[in-house]
Amino acid sequence: MKLNGMADAFRQQQEDTGIASLSLEERFGLLAGRQWIWKENRALAPRLASAKFKLSAAAEDIDFRHARGLDRKLPRSLTSESGWVRQHHNIFLLGPAQE
Repeated sequence: MKLNGMADAFRQQQEDTGIASLSLEERFGLLAGRQWIWKENRALAPRLASAKFKLSAAAEDIDFRHARGLDRKLPRSLTSESGWVRQHHNIFLLGPAQE
């Protein structure tokens, strides 16, 4: 059945002593979730490789220490809500990436 993500998660559950406090349904939910993430990541990897991006960036990497007038809530809302993705909109970020 090729459930590699689930198998990895099961091995990790066996090593985790705190997992015993979870019910069977909760543990199975974690296993199924890990399988889904594994499958999605595996499908994403070749697409990212073929895109040949010059840099790797993530909203979590934004440096708010410099006074650039960035609103901390905006990147979080863009990454968590992702309505712009479902609506097929683009986002352009302009300005210095580093100092």
